[in-house]
Amino acid sequence: MHDLKKLTDEEIKSWGSFTPAYITFYQYKDIEIIINVGRGDVEAAHVIAQQYYKDTLIKTFNATKTWLDDKDYKDPEFSTINMSIKPDGEIVVGLKVLEILLTAKVRLLRYDLEMPDILAYATPEEDASDRDVKIEKHGDYGFELIHHNAKIQAWMDFAGIEYPPNAQFQYLYFYVDGPRTLFAPQVGNQVNMGIHIEGIGLSVGVYDSK
Repeated sequence: MHDLKKLTDEEIKSWGSFTPAYITFYQYKDIEIIINVGRGDVEAAHVIAQQYYKDTLIKTFNATKTWLDDKDYKDPEFSTINMSIKPDGEIVVGLKVLEILLTAKVRLLRYDLEMPDILAYATPEEDASDRDVKIEKHGDYGFELIHHNAKIQAWMDFAGIEYPPNAQFQYLYFYVDGPRTLFAPQVGNQVNMGIHIEGIGLSVGVYDSK
C-alpha cells in the first residue's frame, strides 16, 4: 500500500484508464469454390470426398486473407469478391490442383475489447519510479498488455478467440499514448490462422490455360 505522497504523477493520471484495443475478422457468405484440375484428372477428382480438400481450402482462405489485407479491405457491408489462385505444387489424393476459383461475399467485422482487468505490481519498499508495471487483461479473448516504463509487451491466446459465424481472424489492434518500445508479441495455442467456415459450395472443374 502507498499513501498519496508516494504515488507518482503518472500513476495518479492512469487511474481508470486503459489501452483501447479491438479485434477484426473477415466474415464470408455465399461461398463457391471450384478446384480445377487437368482434363484427364477431372473424373477422378469428382469422386474425392470433400474432407480431403481441407488443407487446400485452408490455403485458399489464407491466400484470400493476404489479398484482402493487401487491398486494405475495410468494407463493413458484404460485397462480392472473385479470386483466381494458381497454387504451387498443390496435390489432393495424387491429383495436381492447377487453379482454385473463389467467389464469395465478405465484410470486415470489428469487435472492441471491453475494459480489462488492470493490475499494478509493486512492493512497499520500491521507489515510485521503479514500480510502474501495469498488466491489462482482456479475459474474454486471452489478450494481455504488460506495461513497464516506456516498454510494452503483448500476449495473445488464439485458443481464447471467440469467432463469429463463418469468420477468419484478421488482426488485433491496440493504441498507446506516446512513444513506446514494443517487444515482439507473444502468442499461445497459435494455429494456421483461424478459419471457422462452413457451408462452402465446392465443385471440381477442368483447368483452362487460355
